[in-house]
Amino acid sequence: MLKKNCQLKTVTSLLILVLLTGCSQKTFMPALQESNLLSRVKPNWFTKNSKHSIESSEKEPLAHRFFDESPSISRSNYSLNFIPLNIENDPNYYGFDLQTGRRFFITPFCSKKDAWKNIDDTIKELPFTVGIVPRFVDQLGYPQKIVVFGGKEVFQGKGVKSYRVQVVGGYVENLCIKGRCLDKGEWISHLVLVAVFKDNQLKVSSVDELRQKLNWKKYKAYLENAFGQHKVAKKKYAAIQAGNLLPAENVMKHFVHNSLYFSSSKMNQLQNRCFALYEKAWEDVGKVTEFEQQVTSKDDLKKRLQALEEARKFNVSGIYFNQRLARFLKQYEKELYTCARYVYAGNLLENREKFWFLKQLNLITRMHNEGFYYDCFQKAWRVSHDRHMTKGPYDKLYKCSNESINFAFKSLKAFLNKIKNQHHFYYRFIEYDDSVYGTEEKVYNWVRVFQKDHSCSKEVKMKVNKHELTYPRNYQWEERDLQKNDQLKGYIL
Repeated sequence: MLKKNCQLKTVTSLLILVLLTGCSQKTFMPALQESNLLSRVKPNWFTKNSKHSIESSEKEPLAHRFFDESPSISRSNYSLNFIPLNIENDPNYYGFDLQTGRRFFITPFCSKKDAWKNIDDTIKELPFTVGIVPRFVDQLGYPQKIVVFGGKEVFQGKGVKSYRVQVVGGYVENLCIKGRCLDKGEWISHLVLVAVFKDNQLKVSSVDELRQKLNWKKYKAYLENAFGQHKVAKKKYAAIQAGNLLPAENVMKHFVHNSLYFSSSKMNQLQNRCFALYEKAWEDVGKVTEFEQQVTSKDDLKKRLQALEEARKFNVSGIYFNQRLARFLKQYEKELYTCARYVYAGNLLENREKFWFLKQLNLITRMHNEGFYYDCFQKAWRVSHDRHMTKGPYDKLYKCSNESINFAFKSLKAFLNKIKNQHHFYYRFIEYDDSVYGTEEKVYNWVRVFQKDHSCSKEVKMKVNKHELTYPRNYQWEERDLQKNDQLKGYIL
């Protein structure tokens, strides 16, 4: 190990620049051509590297809803491809995981009243379809949201498919992330596209015609309430506010100038750099070295002493797990977070130990960016209320011994449960989305879910919670051998 020279092309802030250079440019629009109303999305994203891929039980790569389809935008009539996530009249609400490109069940659409009190009708299943525009990320970092009218019969069925729709307008959607947002500064905003299915049975080509054909006041109430509300002291408050409808020309202009588009070359660069980073994380940090292997015999002890002597001979420092992890996080903190957002790490079917190490490294990176950190001196996971800390990953590092690191990983499960009970969002681990309401899709990833009230009965809530996991069923952290006399300390989040 000591003589091995692990090389990696320097993964620097260039990885971030690869993503940012797509913003605010007129030249990033993809090649434009009309396509059929429907097309099956073929797997490509997960075929690039089997070491970091999500595969079927037959070891076949799965299609990625975001990266595997081109938007194929037409400048002449603003038509484009979209991927449906929540189909009109579907009884259940589904979320989307960007790393895996998979849908996952959140909750049934239960009956609720309009928190804004603009209509008296009961709100339940969607009277429209909600999906995403592939390869486009909006100004909040979310896959570009699109609301589509018509086509519900066509959108049904299994498999990953894209459909041709025509954008007729859009609106600004304001989001209240937690509690009751009284001040305008507490809301965050992003653009939502509004479209009609390309067969256009509504005979609509503009937002003015859409208003005339539909009771927009009613549909607006569904956009603002169907996906959940906030409950504070037994009172319901709006979590979403939909702005006025805007014409297609204005909407598409804003869409082009304020979105991030993943071209094929950009996707390849992102994947290659993240694959290299994940491999380096495993080789330099994750693998159990001769300094950490359990000592169960005289031969094991002899090997350990020989390795330590060799380290002293060549003046090698930072040989223990806590030190290697600290060094890696400090050097690649920003790149890790970018990769944790977009690129799936590991493959359970190829290397189980590597898969679980990278999965937890990804999770901790995401958690720290959200303000969670491990305090080594207090041996406890904590939440930071310092807004400056939550804006970027690893603003603070804490000294940890090997013993503290082991406890941090071992106590992660309990802390994830605590987050679910006390925070405005939480992390779920989904193996297969196989609950009674689930999509039956393979996910094997931690997904973030916002805590909202959906006005469901206790029975429904119990049925939903019964299938929710915050930590994998069949995995637990394997402790690294503790160096009782080792006084060296490293850094960890």
